[in-house]
Amino acid sequence: MTSNNDNINAVSSSSDVNVTVVNSDPFTQLEMLYKEQQVWNDTLYTTCTSKLYSMLAGCLDVCAQYKGERKRRALLDNWLTAAGLKFNDGTALETKIVRYVFRITNKRSLTYARVLRIAIAEGIKSDGFVAWVIEQGGLEEVRRKFADGVSPAVRKKQVVKAAADILLEASTIVSLNTFPQQLEVNTDGTLEFSLALVRKNKSTGFAEIVRGTKNASVIAKFLAVVGKEVIDARTAQLAIEQQATAAEAAEKAIDAAMAALQAELEDLARNDSNALAVAA
Repeated sequence: MTSNNDNINAVSSSSDVNVTVVNSDPFTQLEMLYKEQQVWNDTLYTTCTSKLYSMLAGCLDVCAQYKGERKRRALLDNWLTAAGLKFNDGTALETKIVRYVFRITNKRSLTYARVLRIAIAEGIKSDGFVAWVIEQGGLEEVRRKFADGVSPAVRKKQVVKAAADILLEASTIVSLNTFPQQLEVNTDGTLEFSLALVRKNKSTGFAEIVRGTKNASVIAKFLAVVGKEVIDARTAQLAIEQQATAAEAAEKAIDAAMAALQAELEDLARNDSNALAVAA
């Protein structure tokens, strides 16, 4: 330390990183670090992140130019090889582009390349890439949301359809003698359902329909919830069945091992008996 002032910016002798050191108390230090973080987040981090997204948008643009262009892809491969980039026949175009631009072959490069592949699959153009990534919550969120290769939008449609198929054949909880106009199903053929809001009457204990809707988007959201519940239930049941199957297989294996051991012991006993008979 070169001063006894409360606020001192010390520079480590082994690094060029500026470290904020406060002699007074940790609360003052935390407050200063928070203010530094604000500056960093509003300037350096945001600027760096925006630049990264912009560079990846450029990579996406290059990938789009070479997708489906075998002859041009061969020329690009030759150019990349001449530039010193190492890859094999199975290396994806997006991976090659990312490795050349960022000169990395680590997990980060895999994330960048995967995000580019997802963007292409989703029909995202280079001029809309940055906004799309921001809307998704960042690169890691894109990678996580599309981890199984299915986009959230497609997955939601699949869940809604599964729930609709199940509910069309589901047992009835209650039947209505009259059909209120508010609960008339849509006639556009997309969903053969309507939703009812049911209230429990505290005085009588009866269930009363107080509101209904045939709004397709509202119904789809409800079906998405139902679909997730069904999938979770099926997953839990499948896990139970798999455990039961594994337990049964283990029991059979033990029985088979015991039977084999019993047979081996009987053979040994017979051999001993024969040996004694010959000796006699």
